[in-house]
Amino acid sequence: MNILDQLVVVPAPLKPLPALSQPTKEEFLLGDTVSSRPLEIGVWMVCQTTPIQAGSRWTDLCSRLSERGLLVECGVAALDKLPVASVPRRLFRQTIGSGLNVEELQSADVVEITCQNSQSNAWGWPPELESTEEMGNWIEAVKQVVGTTPVGLGVHAGVSPTTIESLLDWPIDFITLHTDGTSELLINSLARLRIMQTKLGLKRPILVRGPIGRVDHLIKILMLGASAISIDSYLQDLWKSNSISTANSFLGTKLQTSSSVVKCPISERLDALRANWNTCTQSCPTEGRGIDTYSAMRALTPAAARLAGLAMLGEAT
Repeated sequence: MNILDQLVVVPAPLKPLPALSQPTKEEFLLGDTVSSRPLEIGVWMVCQTTPIQAGSRWTDLCSRLSERGLLVECGVAALDKLPVASVPRRLFRQTIGSGLNVEELQSADVVEITCQNSQSNAWGWPPELESTEEMGNWIEAVKQVVGTTPVGLGVHAGVSPTTIESLLDWPIDFITLHTDGTSELLINSLARLRIMQTKLGLKRPILVRGPIGRVDHLIKILMLGASAISIDSYLQDLWKSNSISTANSFLGTKLQTSSSVVKCPISERLDALRANWNTCTQSCPTEGRGIDTYSAMRALTPAAARLAGLAMLGEAT
């Protein structure tokens, strides 16, 4: 059984909703620091779907992401031919072991420096650093290139507690946890980050990316402390029956008659996620800015409680 199946949601009594000026439960602020401009971003991201995979539905996908303020990870060339209204906010991921791509960095809305070698895929720090003590200065140097664009650091979900502590000391706007599908490592890192940030009075956004396709798992990871999560696996079956013809695009040239109008399947998927997320969070306790959704989570087994940093179902908190 997946460890996420050993966690359940126990809604708390309704509390007053946050002030309208605060981020809603479907959004969070990215880059809300002195050196970076704040961006209000939705909780879902598309990070591993290419224009080739999406084919004729790439424009549809980008348009739906743009409408909802959601991030897409791609090169700037992938958006060149899109109508202006269909261009979503773009995340650019700079891996280590390769030169900085200044054009991509300066044109992105969000930048992630992923501590993974571009050739070997091995995880580690930039090779030009002799120690992690120099990491802060290295990040500041990257920020000089990107200006006020929010900059975050991407690490493997199985990083050590020492590394997690270091992440909170560095001048980054967000943290990305990359998971290969091992839920135990991911929920343990989320718990450690949640606890450490609470102790330090921090609220640094945490992005999660990996092959997670089940709706309940996506929502549980958000409730455990993630700010946003990639939904590529959730959408991937939409591209299987793809046609090269742009007539299959909901923004293509084929006109729909009143009797044949159907809803865009991408919109349906995104709306279903929103509905599920709202259902799970509408009765969660509010505290300060945003919603502490993990307070509504309980574990069914001692192992899940230990990993996720939660109480057992039925225990007093």
